[in-house]
Amino acid sequence: MQEAAREVFAYLKYPTIAQEVDIIVRKAVVGEGPCVVVAHSLGSVVAYRVLISLAGEVDVRAFITLGSPLGLNAIRTKLPRPLCMPHGVKKWQNAYDDRDVVALLPLDATRWAIRPPIENFDGVKNDTDNAHSISGYLNDRHLGQWVVDALSPPLTSIGDLTL
Repeated sequence: MQEAAREVFAYLKYPTIAQEVDIIVRKAVVGEGPCVVVAHSLGSVVAYRVLISLAGEVDVRAFITLGSPLGLNAIRTKLPRPLCMPHGVKKWQNAYDDRDVVALLPLDATRWAIRPPIENFDGVKNDTDNAHSISGYLNDRHLGQWVVDALSPPLTSIGDLTL
């Protein structure tokens, strides 16, 4: 958890680090045809910022955030204002395990009063030793169905970057 906190701090505090990370993510997201963005932890912060900066240059069928710290005030206050659904994103789904200390708060109307609202799922039971582990999230059937639904009908291509 300390490593994750250091990474988030560095990304949000040092613009040079954020710019370099954003360039990598931007290249993976911008392309031909629609895409699905699945982002975990700090990846959800990076993906949100990149999607906002693209201002509709992408066609994102679903933005799926897992174990996201975007509900925390310390993170939200560092994001571009106003908080909103990124242009080009059709649907935003957020999942968390209520034992995950990084994703303690849902992305609900209390913290993210956006339209359309973010769909939250608090039923993840991350059965790993670390309730924040990406593998525990990816094993959840409900989240797997989100991805299947977002990929139907099949996309013509899928980026090669996992956040």
